[in-house]
Amino acid sequence: MNEIPTWWLILSGLFFALHSVLLLSMVIAIFMIVRKMGPLVQKVDQIAQKVDGLVKDTGEKVTRITSNIAGVTDNAKRVAGAVSENVGRWAPYAAGAMAIMKLGQTAREMKKGPAEKAADQAKNGVKTGVKAAKRKGSGLLQLAVRLLDRQK
Repeated sequence: MNEIPTWWLILSGLFFALHSVLLLSMVIAIFMIVRKMGPLVQKVDQIAQKVDGLVKDTGEKVTRITSNIAGVTDNAKRVAGAVSENVGRWAPYAAGAMAIMKLGQTAREMKKGPAEKAADQAKNGVKTGVKAAKRKGSGLLQLAVRLLDRQK
């Protein structure tokens, strides 16, 4: 039989010893980590319970607010319905009143003669010209505005 070289046996023994030391140090490190993690796990559990409580509380508040909003929306719909009924009830009367006013205005315009119509148009033209002169501030129109103001 062949013999195992001594250098091989020494090298294998060194690796076995090194592996044993590393394994033992890893086991010790794991136990130390577990011991240190105990209080942290408790704190994490406490925080998780607080967060669960907040989530539950928030959910209840959202449910309450949603029901309140639904009530407000229903009330707004009822009010809008009542307003539309009232407006719908009075709309024909309002339309009739406006039609009568327009007919009266048209009848008054028809009674006026050509001289009165021209005077009204000139009067309206002077009013709009005065407003434009005050806005724009042109020299000639401002002079006309001053003269008109003095005549009043």
